[in-house]
Amino acid sequence: MGRGSKTSTTNSDDGTSTGDTVQGLISLLMKMIVEDKLHGNNLTGNIPETFGKLQNLIKLNLSCNQLSGTIPSCIGRISKLSILHLESNKFSGSISDNIGRLANLREIDISNNLLSGNIPKSIQALLSYSDASKCICFYGGNRDLNPLPIQKKQQTF
Repeated sequence: MGRGSKTSTTNSDDGTSTGDTVQGLISLLMKMIVEDKLHGNNLTGNIPETFGKLQNLIKLNLSCNQLSGTIPSCIGRISKLSILHLESNKFSGSISDNIGRLANLREIDISNNLLSGNIPKSIQALLSYSDASKCICFYGGNRDLNPLPIQKKQQTF
């Protein structure tokens, strides 16, 4: 599914329409377990907890939709996830610490939402200066999200 494509799909198993909700697409995502491209499809609602069952998912791109609610902690159970794009939605509340526990996470974009509070220490650890190539995080455009503290490299003499 590319940018701007219709999200109304037919389930090939029983011929029923899955509609435009995230829950309606879960059965399809279970089959597309490596990468999804559901960005820009005007999806609405919350990300359901069943996303945590997508154990082989490597890239999750739900950007540029109308998704709301909190970013669920179940995303932290997608152990192979390396790229997470949730930008330009209506997510609110704080960010789950579980997301920062994803050992393979290399890129996270949560910018342009309604997030608040602090970025969890587990995500900050992924972004540490000691291994700058490990992970990048985009989080701008969240009015009530506290910026990451500026870390200075320690100098040795």
